[in-house]
Amino acid sequence: MSPAEKVAILMHEYDTLRAELIAKNANVTQIIAQAFIVMLAMITAIFLAYQGSTLSPSLSYFLGITATILCLAIALISYVWLDLDTRKLSARLRQIEASVNHSAQEEILIWETQMGAQGAFPRPR
Repeated sequence: MSPAEKVAILMHEYDTLRAELIAKNANVTQIIAQAFIVMLAMITAIFLAYQGSTLSPSLSYFLGITATILCLAIALISYVWLDLDTRKLSARLRQIEASVNHSAQEEILIWETQMGAQGAFPRPR
């Protein structure tokens, strides 16, 4: 296989991984937004149900706090899980960039290596 063919294959993988990375970032935003919408709906339903029922105020607050913690936990777990995937994708993108740059004998791909986020909590290099 010629070096040009290898670079073409790597660039196809690079494009695919970049698209997946963008989609995962959009998924994080959607999951967090949906968790907060559900949390607000649950809290509202609990307080509305309390107004017309015989629930004690302490039970109503307990249910509201429980619903809030549950939704925040779901959002946080989803965020961390997708962040781990982002780290894996970023690491592979950096490998591809290094390989393509080495083949080209100049730095033509630099985004993930020099400017990429590498997840929400990047480790020092």
